[in-house]
Amino acid sequence: MNKIFIAAIMAAFTLASCSSESDGPEEPRSKQILGHIEKGPFVQGSEVTLTDLNKDLSQSGKSYTTNTTSDLGSFDFGQTLSLSSGLVELKTSGYFYNECTGRLSNSQITLKAIADTDGADNMNVNLLTHLEYARVKYLVKSGKSFKKAKEQAETEILNTFAITDKITSPEKVSLTDNDKNANILLAISSIMLYDKTEAEFSEFIAKFSNDLEKDGTIDNNSLKEAIRKGQENCHPSEIKERMEEFYQSKGSNVTIGDFSPFIDFNGDGVIDDRDEEMNDIVNPGTSTEDSYFKSEEDAGKVLSAVYASLCEYINCQNKLDEMRLNNENVQQITPGSDLVSKAWSAGYSCDNRARMIVNALENRNLSFDAKPYITTAKALRALVLYNMATEWGRIPIVSGYDSVLGAMSANPYDAKDVYGLCLESMLDVQIPYVKNQGNIYFSQKASDVLKAEIYMALGRKDEARKILNTISSEDVFELSSETGNGIIEIYSADYIKYLKEEVNGKDNSAEWFVNRKSRYGTFAALRRLNKVQALTGIDSHFNLLPIPAHEVLSNPKLTQNTGY
Repeated sequence: MNKIFIAAIMAAFTLASCSSESDGPEEPRSKQILGHIEKGPFVQGSEVTLTDLNKDLSQSGKSYTTNTTSDLGSFDFGQTLSLSSGLVELKTSGYFYNECTGRLSNSQITLKAIADTDGADNMNVNLLTHLEYARVKYLVKSGKSFKKAKEQAETEILNTFAITDKITSPEKVSLTDNDKNANILLAISSIMLYDKTEAEFSEFIAKFSNDLEKDGTIDNNSLKEAIRKGQENCHPSEIKERMEEFYQSKGSNVTIGDFSPFIDFNGDGVIDDRDEEMNDIVNPGTSTEDSYFKSEEDAGKVLSAVYASLCEYINCQNKLDEMRLNNENVQQITPGSDLVSKAWSAGYSCDNRARMIVNALENRNLSFDAKPYITTAKALRALVLYNMATEWGRIPIVSGYDSVLGAMSANPYDAKDVYGLCLESMLDVQIPYVKNQGNIYFSQKASDVLKAEIYMALGRKDEARKILNTISSEDVFELSSETGNGIIEIYSADYIKYLKEEVNGKDNSAEWFVNRKSRYGTFAALRRLNKVQALTGIDSHFNLLPIPAHEVLSNPKLTQNTGY
């Protein structure tokens, strides 16, 4: 009996010890809590709520509220808070600096954190604290200690992005720390924000958290594809430059670290030397010209990136054209519109990558025939600039090779001048192109249709007619979207047929409007035929898109289009 009694006591002692570890701090305590709210930084006035938690993560009934006190996301509750266990939940909503676009968000987002204040008064709220929130709560309810739940959730999140390094508790990390933890946070933040409006971003992180919650893995294929796209299209050097400029504008000299070592650029699930090579190719600001395009494979990768940006641009343009042709949501087209900003950014990303190919490959001794890549890059650049000039009327033109930021200071050109530059750049653009694979890759025939279209925009119908008479009405060029939009038609058989009718004097505006509504080029055709207002009823200022507000602010040479 004595042995049984002693054993029972020892077992109880062991259980008590385990319980103490798993339950976290039990003693009530007083704390002064301050920190930063960061996505990028939340603007001044964003509300921050702290909810006191019991050791089982249930709410004690006490809560405290404050607001951020600067545009760097700083907050301070300014009083000693009485906490039941030391465990707290932080929640904030507000506008934030978008590191991918280089501007403040157009709408608010909500971020959360759950943290142990034991040993620390500084508590930050950021994307990582938000992503782990639901998973941590689930693991604690399943019997894990708070500490172990946090460690597991953080490891699982990092694994999703192929990051094998450990990270300090996210609530102790700030984007401005310029260390490994800050770089990991910024890498994940930039990947997840890529190609999303604020509303889309909020939806995305909610789906991510829900998917992660129960098993610690991301199973949703659309989420995984979005992460892969974010990895492949991340530009660390440009984001670093934009963020440092932002902090300087707020009177803070901050150094943002190089977070490229934490990005799986090629999306193969492993961060290794191949990712460093991919970064050098797609982000030339991190290397010298001689260090990339070492092989034809490198040229192919960048050309694929040109197509990806072009596809993104055309998809945005089609959506904007549809809004104007249907006259239902046209009032949503404003200088602050996320869709307008996405279209502009995607267009200049395409332009940037195409110029990069031409600048890097022309007049160099290489181990492969670079002409097909140069030729295709010039043609695709002409295609995107023609469309942008048609949509906005007056756009900046960046010459040579510069980063995508070059558009922020470049001289704007009127549409007709842009058309002329496009034609000039294509004078020597003849076969060979990169070998045609289905209709995905640009061909000589696609280039000829583009030239004819530009001549029509310039009112030079005779030159357009001469080209079109040599082209049969068949499918010539389309884009394959990786974002769930499927095939995007560009130069389809009916498109070429309508061009031929138009150039021969037929008013086929009704056919364009009825049969090709919401498809590529219809709005431009109705503008050429001067039938936009008659068929849609929209105000004439919508014939041109507004220049994104942040671009007008960034480039003093730009003026906003009339009516906006």
